[in-house]
Amino acid sequence: MNPEELRRSEYANNRGKLLLIFLVIVAITAGIIWLGFHPPRDKDPRVAWFFVVPGAAFFGILALLLLPKLFSVEPGLVMSTAGIRLPNFPGQILPWSAIQSFGRVQTKYADNIILHLDATAARP
Repeated sequence: MNPEELRRSEYANNRGKLLLIFLVIVAITAGIIWLGFHPPRDKDPRVAWFFVVPGAAFFGILALLLLPKLFSVEPGLVMSTAGIRLPNFPGQILPWSAIQSFGRVQTKYADNIILHLDATAARP
């Protein structure tokens, strides 16, 4: 732990929701591939493959990108006295001075934090 992160709170990813999303994406990918091998009888099978290849590639890549997050032991969000750190940007800490305001949006199944950043901090 860095000295500038003396007091920090870690928030984990919800593995149950990630697993559910992963299984739905895998089921969609399997259904798309099945459609390619069993096209409708009255339609041209080449038209089905025109949709199967991009669809299976898109959902297959989504599933592969979700796997590391599903098996990761790192926290999903770290808030400390220095700022906010996300696992996608491990070497960068967003300082509290760069955050103009923040809000919380609650839905039935999830809570989301919306950060309004200073224009200079929002640029890469």
